[in-house]
Order: sequence, then structure tokens, then C-alpha cells
Amino acid sequence: MSKFLISLDCSYTRTGICILDLEKKTFIFETASEKIGEKQFENVVKAAKSIVSQLKEIFNKYCGDDFDLIMENPLPCSSMSPALYALDTLIYREFESHIKTTYNPRTLASKIHGHKYSKTDSQDLAEKYLKVLSEKMYTILSVIGTKRRITNDNAEAFLYAHLYLKDLGHSDFQFDNSEDIAAYKLRMKELKKREKALLSGKQD
Repeated sequence: MSKFLISLDCSYTRTGICILDLEKKTFIFETASEKIGEKQFENVVKAAKSIVSQLKEIFNKYCGDDFDLIMENPLPCSSMSPALYALDTLIYREFESHIKTTYNPRTLASKIHGHKYSKTDSQDLAEKYLKVLSEKMYTILSVIGTKRRITNDNAEAFLYAHLYLKDLGHSDFQFDNSEDIAAYKLRMKELKKREKALLSGKQD
């Protein structure tokens, strides 16, 4: 494994960048963005190239060439899919030799949150996990601990990094949201039972 792990949550509005220095146990959060303007092919490609250029500059600033990369790939049926495919394709081609895996956005619901989630849910969960890691002597170089919150894009980039390292068996990342997921499933089960009971009562 390389010294640095970089995780991306890609978008034009704000690409969330989570950089982890595995040796110094330090998280760094950055963003890259570019307005598309009128949604024409040329403008989409121009914006995507700009973000790739920003990423190259950020990666070189912190990591040089010593990094592994994981990233989110776009859903095939979303309204922004064509534009996001252009962005993700350019990022993939530029950094292909560094890419270890890509994640479908549904991973956030299926494996990380365990249920439907909001942007605030991702921010809350990321901050909860980062608090655990800070107790393990990790340094967080970001807006954490100020009046501002970690952005949703940075939060989800971090959550992918956490999942990746957890699945790899990294000892510092062997914790998850399983208790909250179990509690959520129990609440949903109880609600369904109540709904069924109410419907049965009306039918009687």
C-alpha cells in the first residue's frame, strides 16, 4: 500500500477530496469545482478537464506520486449522469495506475448507512467516525471543530475511505454503524407491525 490514500466523491459543484497520510495518521480535506455553464458537450469537457487539472495540483502538493486512489462512479440513470460520466472518465484515465477500486453511490445506503440517508446523515456519520479516529491519535486538518461542518462531499469521500480500509482489515478502522443500523431496522419493523395492526383493525 502507498503512503497516501485518496478518496473522491466526484461532482462539478464540489468534488470532495479526502487525503489520508497513513504514516502520519493525518486526514486532509480539499475540494475541486468548476461551473459547466450552458450544458453543451464542449462546456462539460472543459469543466471536467479543469477539475482533473485541480486534482493533479492537489495530489502533487500533498502526495507526489505515492498514493492509492478510490472514487465514486456515477449512477447510470441520474439526470447528471452524462456529465458525471465525462468527469469520472477523465479522472479515471488520468489516474488509472493509482486506482484501487470504485464505488457505486448505492454503497452509501447499502453498506455504510444501512438505509436511505440525507446529506446531513453523511455529515453526522463522518464526524462521528472522525471523532473515533481522533481518539486513536489521528489528526484532522479541516473545518472539523469550528463553527463550519465538514461538507457533504468531503464526508462521503471520507466514508468511502473508511469502508475501503475496514474491508482491507486495517486495525484502526474496524468499527462501523452496525448498532445504529440494527436500531433503525428494529424501528422500521415495529412501524410495519403497527401499520398492519391498524389496517387489520379498520378491516374488522
